[in-house]
Formats: sequence, C-alpha cells, structure tokens
Amino acid sequence: MVAAVVCCSDPVMPVICETHGGRTIEYFCETDQVAICSQCALLGDHQGHQITTCEEKVIHSFHSGN
Repeated sequence: MVAAVVCCSDPVMPVICETHGGRTIEYFCETDQVAICSQCALLGDHQGHQITTCEEKVIHSFHSGN
C-alpha cells in the first residue's frame, strides 16, 4: 500500500518528481514498482515499462488489500 500512498498527492501540496523537478507524480511503473511523473514514463528510465495512473493503482490497491 506504500506505492498507493505515494501516488495520493494532496492537490495543495503535490508529490514532485525528484528526477524531473517541478513535475507532479501522476503515474506508477508496475515494472519497477515506483511512482513516476509523465517525463519518467515517456522519455526517462521507465520508457516501455508497464505504466498505470496513480488513480488506477490506488483503486487496485484498495480492492486487493495491498
């Protein structure tokens, strides 16, 4: 459930990508099990990996109990 918590960003204080400063964490890399921004997904180290949105990850984690 840690990944889901990281993905749940507060709209007032969003979680920011450490690699691409200023970019909001919006996605989850299922391959590496880490929350990422759009730049990580499209152009960075997670390009070509299985990616879901943070919303999908939170819903799935909630329903599966993980």
